[in-house]
Parts: sequence; structure tokens; C-alpha cells
Amino acid sequence: MKKWIALMLALVITVTAMPALAAYRATPCANVIDAQAERNIPVPAPGEDGNYPDNPVIEGVSSTTGLPSDASYLPVLVNIDNSTGARPQWGVAEADIIYELPIHGHYETRLTGLFTHDFSEEVGPVRSGRVHHVDLREEWDAAWVFYGVQDVEGTNVNVLLKQYGLARREGTILYDGTNGAKKWSPAFKDTNYHAAPHDHSVDLTKISALMVESGHEFVERPFKFTDEKPATGADATKVAVLFNEIGSYNCDAYYEYDAETNKYMRSTAQGPYVDRKDESTQLGYENLIIQRTKLKFYNGAANRPTLPEIVGSGNADIFMGGKYIEGYWVRTGLQERTVFFDSEGNEIELQRGKTWITITTAHKTIVSYE
Repeated sequence: MKKWIALMLALVITVTAMPALAAYRATPCANVIDAQAERNIPVPAPGEDGNYPDNPVIEGVSSTTGLPSDASYLPVLVNIDNSTGARPQWGVAEADIIYELPIHGHYETRLTGLFTHDFSEEVGPVRSGRVHHVDLREEWDAAWVFYGVQDVEGTNVNVLLKQYGLARREGTILYDGTNGAKKWSPAFKDTNYHAAPHDHSVDLTKISALMVESGHEFVERPFKFTDEKPATGADATKVAVLFNEIGSYNCDAYYEYDAETNKYMRSTAQGPYVDRKDESTQLGYENLIIQRTKLKFYNGAANRPTLPEIVGSGNADIFMGGKYIEGYWVRTGLQERTVFFDSEGNEIELQRGKTWITITTAHKTIVSYE
């Protein structure tokens, strides 16, 4: 009898909890974007060398946020865990740009934060690298911080690092937290914020000092920015990004536009998205970009995504200033920047501030707005 009562109580609790979770997760906004549609955007031809020229560096202005900055440009990418056991992450509020890329199937993602001048003593949880993170490093010519790599056949990061000529750049470009007894090892520590393996942290003040010491001259590839909000595009004050159609809850995200701050305030199924160092402040982003690409898996293994096509072109869903802009992206080469275009074929001028870029497939991820 006691077992039967316990079973019924468990069933009541489950049924009671399900509607709230389902309502938060499974309902897209009113306007669902057809990401696979041919947009016929008149993208201008690249230059004679087959590439788009870099935008000019403006003295006193950050190339990644468009905000005033006199700090030296020191770009460093940090791989950050995005599983539920890793949240809230720490140090993410200081990132100029956060990239979200697939790590497992079409529904689990990992973050890569781009930091250029605001370096926290604690950023994490730091996690391992995948082959597509190497391509992202090439785009920004940045230092790269990670905690080990995937090294299995078909998606072996070490093989790609050798192919790109980076294998011997540890301590100048590459900083792997699993390599103990190295001069950069003191920059890494394990915390008690979350259980292992979601506990690795990096001190970017120490990494940035090593970057300066290396003498490497980092190539600067600025975005364009504007002080004006977009005048065209559909109103978009709410955005839902649902991975794998009706799959996992873990990485789905929701954004609500705050006109006063001109930010898209981010939430996950766990609630408002925050930095562990200030859990009272919800994080928001002036620019939200969904970059659509193709994704394949080595021998069909869900945990082994091969290089997504982030060198190439595809549709881009761009949200800024309370508007949805139907766009397109092009990246002509490994050491070239990704250029985002609006529906008229003009290079996007971003809002000044921080940017969130989700790189995902066109046929599995549902993006909607209202």
C-alpha cells in the first residue's frame, strides 16, 4: 500500500510539473522563420582577391563592441560549458561576443566567449575543444583557451592543429588547461562552484599577460556599428530558439527585448541567464544572430560533429533594436571574417554593445519571434 501511495504521489508531482516546463519550452513564438527558404539577397561580389576587405580599425573604438575603448586589442577565445550542470557560468558577462556551436547532435551546444580587453580572474567552466572551434580561432586570429580536446579519428583536433600549423603554438596562441607543469598552468584552477567536470576555471588576467609576452601581433577584423536603430524589418520583441525541433530542453533559449537598454534579455529553461558573479543581473545582448549552416557527424556518431560549414555562406536571422532582419552570411576563407548582410545586400551595421551568435543547422533548429 505504501509503495502504491508513493507511486501515485510521484505521478502527481510529475504531471503537475510537466505543463509549466512544456509551456516554457515547446511553444514557439507566433512567427516561425523558414530558415531553408531561398532568400535571393543581392550579396555584393568580393574583391579581386576573392575576399571582402576588413573594415578599418577606428582609434578609441572597440572593434568587437563599437563602444569607446583605449585598451590594447588582445583577442582570446574561451571554450565554456553550456550544459545544465555548468550554469550559472562565471565570467561570461565580460565577453564581447559569445558564440554557441553544436557539441552533441543537433541539440547540445558549447559556448566560446571572445574577450578582447575586459579580463576576469575567473572564467568558466572551461571545457574541451572541437574541430569547429579551431576554425573559429582562425577567423579571429585569437588566442584559444580550452580544457583538453576531442582526439578521435575523423574529429581529432590535434590533427587539425598540425594541419593549420598551430601545434607548436602552445603558450603563445594555445592554452590547454590539461597540460600541467606548463608556464600557463597557474592560470587554471578547479573551483567548488559546480561538480566535476563543470568546475574548471581560467584566470584571463594571467593569460592576457602571456599573450603580450608572446609578442604575437593579433589581426584586428572589426564589425561595422551604428548609433541608429534599424528602420526596417518586422517587429521582434520576443525570440525563441528551440534546438532539435522538439528535443532537449537543455540549450533552448528565449529572448525578450528591453527597449530601455536596447538589449535582448536572455533566458534558458532554468530562468534568467546570469553570471554567477552577479546572479541578480540578467544578461542581455544588443545583437542576436542565428547563423545557419550544415552539420555532419563522423560515421553518424552524435558526439563527433565534423566541421560545420562556417567557411561558406548561408541564411542568417538577425535581431537588433527590436527588429527582425532577414539576412545572409558569407565567409570566403579560413583567415577571413564572416560578413553579415541585410535583406538588401548591405553589410550589417550592428548596435553598439555585445553580440550573441548561435551557429546551427537550418533544418533542425526552430527560431521564431513576435
